[in-house]
Amino acid sequence: MLSSFQPPGGGTQTRKPDGVGILGLWPALCILTGLSGCYFGPINPIEEDMPPVFISSNKEPVNATMVIEQSTNVFVIMSDEDPETLRYEWVLSEDGWVENAKTVSPGATQVFLEADPDLDGQRLTLTAIDREQQYTSVFWQLEVLR
Repeated sequence: MLSSFQPPGGGTQTRKPDGVGILGLWPALCILTGLSGCYFGPINPIEEDMPPVFISSNKEPVNATMVIEQSTNVFVIMSDEDPETLRYEWVLSEDGWVENAKTVSPGATQVFLEADPDLDGQRLTLTAIDREQQYTSVFWQLEVLR
């Protein structure tokens, strides 16, 4: 007659996965050895905020000369983790803030420029700023033909 051995409790024996035993001892080992900075629990990484990214414009290339023969709209699309919080600042090098600039949709902005000879030689700069104050700038050197 064959006899079988059953562990106490009458259930089947299960084996712990490798490494679980030492992980269970980690809090005690950390405290007993006097380590500073012991952390118990899951670690959730914090995503780094990246500055907005220029995607496209109807006036290519950026950071170059834009020739204006007649009144025109300059339309720009930007990308960010949260495009709804982007703030856009349009500035002319001599005249300052461009007042008629507007946000068209999240991640898109535009400005209307007259074919004004006073704009000739100025630099039009767009700065997109996100909620964490990260920013990206693009510009056009203006040349007005009249």
